[in-house]
Amino acid sequence: IIMATGFLLLLSGIGNIVLLRIVFAIIGGFCTYQTYAIFKASTYVKESAVGLTTAAANMILMLFGYAFHTVIGLVINTSGGGDSAVALTNGVLVVPIGLLFGALGFLLNYLQENQKRRFFYTGTKV
Repeated sequence: IIMATGFLLLLSGIGNIVLLRIVFAIIGGFCTYQTYAIFKASTYVKESAVGLTTAAANMILMLFGYAFHTVIGLVINTSGGGDSAVALTNGVLVVPIGLLFGALGFLLNYLQENQKRRFFYTGTKV
């Protein structure tokens, strides 16, 4: 959500060079979401399968990266091409939209895990 907000702030054109530096630093720091995703995937398997799970999770993340870059390129091309500022803005707008979908996925994962924990500790389905 913070990255999406940062991208939307950048795309809005609000701010100065100092704000740009801060927003870019924050976005760069939050780009480590891949580390969390790989870690989370490795916690669902036995210790002997952690390496394979990590590799598979990384492959899936790279596949989504390929899909993202393809969609960004398609949006730019259909919005006027690389020489159009509007087309480039539309292409970059794909990123915060995807981030918001990703945040929704993490929220659903969190809610699902908490529901399992409550069931485990109380014995009643929530």
